Amino acid sequence: MGARIVVDELTVRYRLKSGDLINALGPISLEVENGERVALLGPSGCGKTTMLKVTAGLLRPSSGRVLMDGEDPSLPRRRGEIGVVFQKPTLLPWRSVLENVLLPLRIRGDVDGRLERMAIDLLHAIGLKGFERSYPNELSIGMQQRCALARAMIQSPKVLLLDEPFASLDEMNRETLNFDLLRLCEPNGVTALLITHNVYEAVLFSDRVIVLSERPGRKVTEVRVDLGKERDPRVLESERFYEHIIRVRKALRLSRLEVAG
Repeated sequence: MGARIVVDELTVRYRLKSGDLINALGPISLEVENGERVALLGPSGCGKTTMLKVTAGLLRPSSGRVLMDGEDPSLPRRRGEIGVVFQKPTLLPWRSVLENVLLPLRIRGDVDGRLERMAIDLLHAIGLKGFERSYPNELSIGMQQRCALARAMIQSPKVLLLDEPFASLDEMNRETLNFDLLRLCEPNGVTALLITHNVYEAVLFSDRVIVLSERPGRKVTEVRVDLGKERDPRVLESERFYEHIIRVRKALRLSRLEVAG
């Protein structure tokens, strides 16, 4: 099962080397329900990745807070209940594909034959059968990102945080991995937060798309995506899919006009 995420009046400020204070994010408030998939869509530099880092318990807010089932995110992170996938795979080059996937469990001292078998099954499910003993430099970037996704899922996390994980991939690989991601999320009821600049990806993945303003990022509006939980490639050819694309694009245009006004 997933976890409920509450972002409450969150603000993040950075101080530059020059001494200037930059308002990177907020104040912003939003909620992600247990098992819900939400995409954050907004212009570059609006604080999307910053919010993801705070949600992962990797960055402290300047003010406000993020809670997961009422707890500070640092607590579920230490218990292995948060999986994170970044833009780059961040694999250890001296470890095999299988050992990279098992790394979070090794750190916790929690690897046995059953969990190793689970890791192998996960790699097979995500299209890396036969590459378990390969090393990252022997893989394409798409295969490396599959490995990173498997590593994030090996602990059966309650929350999955995705920071433009497929941005560097070609269109075919990107589409395939999006459906792989959906297949991994749905049976586990994981709560997922996706950072993306891609409208198609946001609609395909999410139950709800939240549109953010220019920096400092604030919630401008949201679009509910009524395409059902289980989605396959046929959804890309449906009228409903493109109706949602149009609605999200319109929301983005309105958000720019609101900021300009």
